[in-house]
Amino acid sequence: PPVVQNDELVFQEEIEKPKRKKSFLRRAAIFLIVIGIFTGVLYSTHSYLRGRGVLPEITNPFSKPTGTATNDVNLRNAGDADSQKIGLVPKNSRVRIVNSKDNWYEVDIIEFSRPKETPTDAEHGWVNKRYIDVDN
Repeated sequence: PPVVQNDELVFQEEIEKPKRKKSFLRRAAIFLIVIGIFTGVLYSTHSYLRGRGVLPEITNPFSKPTGTATNDVNLRNAGDADSQKIGLVPKNSRVRIVNSKDNWYEVDIIEFSRPKETPTDAEHGWVNKRYIDVDN
């Protein structure tokens, strides 16, 4: 039924609209609070289980392992001792391990520990695994 409000004829449904907005906002706020609590509980459970060793640590499967050369080591064209020497990896140089085959690592030199002896030396090649200390 119509109601008179401010000298105008207004229907009852038009008067109750603000209550619907308040109800929606209240529901949205409660929903966000519940989601926040759920997220917090889930995160704390994950942290607890990972700290106890039940869950493994999550690592990037696309990242390449790195290492450090333990001695001056020859950089070779292929993964065998008979292949051509194409450069030198100085002791304590940082390398990124790109590939692995038998006892050989295919590496990119990230950081030289000292300047190159020959500027034409390659920065990508193969080295024997025993000369690389792999980072964890």
